[in-house]
Amino acid sequence: QAVGIPVTTPRNLPVAGTFYPIVSIRLKTSPDRLDAIVICTAISVIATTAGNYNWQLIASGTTSGGTWVDAPGDSSVQYNITGTSFTGGRILASGFFSATNQASTQVDILKEALFKTQLERNGLTSTPFELTIVVATDNAGGDILASMDWEEISR
Repeated sequence: QAVGIPVTTPRNLPVAGTFYPIVSIRLKTSPDRLDAIVICTAISVIATTAGNYNWQLIASGTTSGGTWVDAPGDSSVQYNITGTSFTGGRILASGFFSATNQASTQVDILKEALFKTQLERNGLTSTPFELTIVVATDNAGGDILASMDWEEISR
């Protein structure tokens, strides 16, 4: 399965130097899918506005704002592509890329590098932990497109 920012509506990064959540996923709590195994298999990030960008893949942080939506079908995942701020967590992967008015570097990380990024949960409190792509730019108003793929096993 996969989720991403629609190509016609890139996410805006209004303040330079601030990390914004672009794509977040977590396990569903209703119906309870905390026993599912969900592994991130790919991420992709590209800028549509000139500037320098820093991306991070963060586990166990908190996305604020936006709306959590159930992934289609019988998926065990919810996603949020409209979050407004992000706090906490631990960095699993990080990097930089740049964009000009003539070209943009694309970040693609595939399954082999991400296989250890299983969605986590606290089974005692029934709390799912997020996996989030966050991006910051040196150019206020930069625009970003991103996507995240995953595989899941549930009963």
